[in-house]
Amino acid sequence: MIETAPDGMTEELWLKRCAARFRSRMPDMSVEESNGCAEACFENISHDLMEHPEYSADEDLSCWG
Repeated sequence: MIETAPDGMTEELWLKRCAARFRSRMPDMSVEESNGCAEACFENISHDLMEHPEYSADEDLSCWG
């Protein structure tokens, strides 16, 4: 089941949480790289703040294989 993001989510918070998830799963990733990946994820979900940021990062990382 896909969770939705909590009420009150802002674009800034969404990007911050998504980037943090990338860094937590890939500790060698720089802040700049994780921010870029978060921005790409946000664009891929058409800027829908109801999408869960951590789930979006996990989904993206699952394709990196």
